[in-house]
Amino acid sequence: MTEMSKSLPNSGLPQSLDMGQVQTVWPRFMLDAVRRGSKLVNLLPSHTSRWWPLVEDIFQSKQSHLLRSSMIEECVKHQEFRAISIDGTFRVCLSVLGQKPFNMKKSDREDAPFHGHESVSRVITVRGRTGAVVSMFPSPGEGAEDIQVGLQASLSPAALQQVLYVATDAPSQKLFRTLRQVLPNLVALTLDPVHLAMHYESSSARKKTAGSAALRRCLAKFSNQDAALSPSHWGNFFSNQDAKLTSREEALRSQILDGSMLESKARKLLTKGEAATVWVSRVEFLEQLAAISSAFRSEVAKKTEEGKSVGQLLWQAGQPDRLEYLFNNLRVRSAMSAAENLLLPTGTTSNESLHAEINGWFRQTQRLHRSTLKLKLDILTLSKLLSHNAALYSPTARQTLSSHVLARRLGAGLWTQEQWAAWAGTDARKKASLPIEKQRLAEKNRIKEFVAKRPATIKKRPSSKVHRTAFNLPRAKGIKRAGVHSRPRSSGARS
Repeated sequence: MTEMSKSLPNSGLPQSLDMGQVQTVWPRFMLDAVRRGSKLVNLLPSHTSRWWPLVEDIFQSKQSHLLRSSMIEECVKHQEFRAISIDGTFRVCLSVLGQKPFNMKKSDREDAPFHGHESVSRVITVRGRTGAVVSMFPSPGEGAEDIQVGLQASLSPAALQQVLYVATDAPSQKLFRTLRQVLPNLVALTLDPVHLAMHYESSSARKKTAGSAALRRCLAKFSNQDAALSPSHWGNFFSNQDAKLTSREEALRSQILDGSMLESKARKLLTKGEAATVWVSRVEFLEQLAAISSAFRSEVAKKTEEGKSVGQLLWQAGQPDRLEYLFNNLRVRSAMSAAENLLLPTGTTSNESLHAEINGWFRQTQRLHRSTLKLKLDILTLSKLLSHNAALYSPTARQTLSSHVLARRLGAGLWTQEQWAAWAGTDARKKASLPIEKQRLAEKNRIKEFVAKRPATIKKRPSSKVHRTAFNLPRAKGIKRAGVHSRPRSSGARS
């Protein structure tokens, strides 16, 4: 490596190769080395399977773990874990080798080398109070136990103890009890308000309509803060205790389902609701849902992707426990200062945007092993933490893109020359310990053994009745096909 850098003085290769330069400088250096005719390039591996041990050796080193721990400690210092949001995505897991898609029948999923808790069907993402990506990990599912195990394995004890509020799109009593085992100071769960509008728009091919726009404006009030209202205005945090509706609220739920509110009254309520900052009571919110159901009856009658009508969807949103989980959003924001509310994400919307980014990262990936997926997610989490902490805790004079902040952060160097020399020179005569590479080989061998044990495929005889077209008519034997035909060698030809 030193000889290559000496032969390329203008290549931009630093004296000590660190983790950031592996991602940024290294590809450019390789191209420059090839253009200048350096023969040492031939010593480098050319297949991706040979690159993964090198990547693992660097990103799973002690220095890399210390760097990630310092990033998490910095987040803990700035109260990043006081409120977190948790959500899952499945598209990345469809390309994992050795398993069947999660949406297949159970009998079909079990006919694979990895199934059940050994398979990976979700990637769980965790974002902090200011949107920091604090964890991303593959998981067998999106259940309460799966999230609990992933949080305990990926976050430090100090971070787990700091969590007070968790935003999710499926809060439940079971999830609250399970998370309390690893989050001892957890106060309440909040329901993401935007998912209701997303399901509404699924009835119109994911396009916004007048009714969905009114619903989004209605739900946006759960993400506001009213300084005139005290934290106790909406009562204590809802933590899965019994909740009931009043007779007035039950009547409004009936109007949501049948759309029986007068349209003139509905229009007035929608106009009045525009001026509100937050929902003062559950009655006001239910009135808005009933008004939307009456003012946009043609839209409310449509079916969503779940097979339910939009009216039924709005009616379910008026259930006592779902109402309380929604109003937990206002309780959380009221308990925080205005500065904290400034960067607090709305429900799990920041996770949804991260999922779109993850799908872009893996768009060109056809197949990969579970161990490779975990290693990639660890690297991507570290890169997101580096750019976020640099932008928030060491702000620049002017705003720049996240990719530009990350490039500046990596350009400053992550390892000193002494640290790199100490790490590279440790036990130089011994091979590096690569547990992920061993796991990848074990997964590969297990898939091969599973395929070898399957019975041979029985070829079926073609049916005698074949529908003939102009493109599959049998050809005459005398017709020669295009191409070069072999000719018999004459006796006089030279050997």
